[in-house]
Amino acid sequence: MPVGINLKDIDGRFVLINKKFEEWYGKPEKGILGRLTEEIIGEPSAVIDARMKQHRAVVEQRKVVSRQEKKKRADGTVHVMEITKFPIIDVDGKAPLVGTVAVDITELKRAEEEIRKLSSVVEQSPTGMIITDTKGTIEYVNDAFTQMTGYAAKEAIGKNPRILKSGQTPSNVYERMWATIAAGKGWHGTFHNRSKNGTLFLAGATIFPIMTEDGHISHFVGTHQDITQRVAEQNLLKQAEKMESLGNLAGGIAHDFNNMLLPILALTKMTIKRLPNSSEHRERLEKVIQAAIRAKDLVGKILTFSRQEEAKQAPIDVGEVIDETLGLLRTTLPSTVTIEERRSLDGAKVFADATQIGTALMNLMTNAADAMEGRPGTLRVSLTRAEIGLDDAESPKNAKPGAYAKIRVKDTGHGMDQNTMRRIFEPFFTTKEVGKGTGLGLATVYGIVTKHGGFIDVASEIGKGTTFDIYLPVMDEQAGGSNRAGKEEILQSVD
Repeated sequence: MPVGINLKDIDGRFVLINKKFEEWYGKPEKGILGRLTEEIIGEPSAVIDARMKQHRAVVEQRKVVSRQEKKKRADGTVHVMEITKFPIIDVDGKAPLVGTVAVDITELKRAEEEIRKLSSVVEQSPTGMIITDTKGTIEYVNDAFTQMTGYAAKEAIGKNPRILKSGQTPSNVYERMWATIAAGKGWHGTFHNRSKNGTLFLAGATIFPIMTEDGHISHFVGTHQDITQRVAEQNLLKQAEKMESLGNLAGGIAHDFNNMLLPILALTKMTIKRLPNSSEHRERLEKVIQAAIRAKDLVGKILTFSRQEEAKQAPIDVGEVIDETLGLLRTTLPSTVTIEERRSLDGAKVFADATQIGTALMNLMTNAADAMEGRPGTLRVSLTRAEIGLDDAESPKNAKPGAYAKIRVKDTGHGMDQNTMRRIFEPFFTTKEVGKGTGLGLATVYGIVTKHGGFIDVASEIGKGTTFDIYLPVMDEQAGGSNRAGKEEILQSVD
């Protein structure tokens, strides 16, 4: 037999052994019979005592006992053995002999250990993993999947992965995925998924088939990672690079355009002075000057966006700038717009150019009023203090840690879709009709805020209005100056 079999007497001496035991011990039967195990192979006393205790229990209590032991073979290798001992009962009802069956389970234990390791890797992997049958029914999910989606294993098993569908992934993506994996190949791509609590997230997925020995597909395995944050950071970096390039281009054009305007203004003014008051050409030339001045103002906005205009920075009270801007705005707003002001931060000082901050706020508030399109609406302006830490999960993606004056401008207008929001800070991009906007308003706001060491956060939804949050580093007067996100850093950025 391919297993080891032996009989021992009541004292534990060998009475019979088979060929497998001879092979394991490396001795013929005659060198083993009549001897104790410890006389054949060296063993620690603790092992000998445990074996004899078990031997007596079989003899005296007529018990069948099993245990696993590591045994050293004649060739020096150590094997794991599953040993079962049982009593041999004679006609008198006594148990003069103990039978032993020993099975070498070394390979089985090694396979179990490999499976345990693989299971631990899958279970503890930071990547969400899911296993389905060939019809897509979920048979297994790991902890990372649960944390990412909110579905516990018992909620997901037996369901189809379509429980994660958000409706935002094009149907042809799923069609290509199924066609690829059904052909026995791996598929890589992204899904716009929805977690159990309704939160949308972008999942980077790899799905591949498990093949049987005869080449048939038995299961599908999918790995999923939440790449929402990573993609957002990449998009933010691309946007910053694009804005920098556009800024450099706009700055160069603005300087050249400014040089062209100077002789137009100068020569037109000189010509007007030489004309008599009754000249019919005077009015036409005045319009030329007005147009040139508007063009000059446009150049100023371009230079502000490109950060090439010199800033006159000093400690300023943000609340006062808001008051001045609202004072100017109230005279021009339609009666259908209601202004609500809330302030929990009085006397907040930031190191900035008051004129430029006022310009940024005026642009935002004017846009907010325009977004309500003459219909009854509310413009809400607030000033609060915001503390942003290193691990603040709620902070905007481009925020640096520190204390900020947070200026919020919120309207109840028509709102924006995601495609529009991605482009609002681009120079010359506008959703207004021809002749009603240059497309530099928000680009100017972006340039001003960035130049002052701050950042902007935007939230909008179609039909529900838009919220702009401007964050400007607060000067820490108690510490005797500005905080690290304040004056020093701003001055360096200006330089």
